[in-house]
Amino acid sequence: MFNELSNKKNVEWSYDSTNNDWTSLDKWVEEGRPEKFIVLGVFINPHGKITKNEEGEVPYVITKGFNIRLPLWCVKMVKMLLDDPALIEGIDSGKCGAKVMQYEDQFGKTRNKIELYDM
Repeated sequence: MFNELSNKKNVEWSYDSTNNDWTSLDKWVEEGRPEKFIVLGVFINPHGKITKNEEGEVPYVITKGFNIRLPLWCVKMVKMLLDDPALIEGIDSGKCGAKVMQYEDQFGKTRNKIELYDM
């Protein structure tokens, strides 16, 4: 579904995310959703809203029932995943997990990040 919308890599994920809800990583944490989940796909929306007046590449991770917007600094990670056929195959076969973690930035603000791991 997202091939025409999201990435130029033409990756076809087995999981149909057509009816997924859209959320951000911050909302995911605020709503008390699981800190660990299976990654069923990733994509980049090249026309995503970064700020009110600015568009750019916005990274997403797909899990059962949700398309989760990641922090903008994750664009490089998602592009790396989309460039590696072995990683694409691993994600598509359900062998990639994600763990949401919190950290404190240099200004003392709590931020959320995601770490991927083999399952």
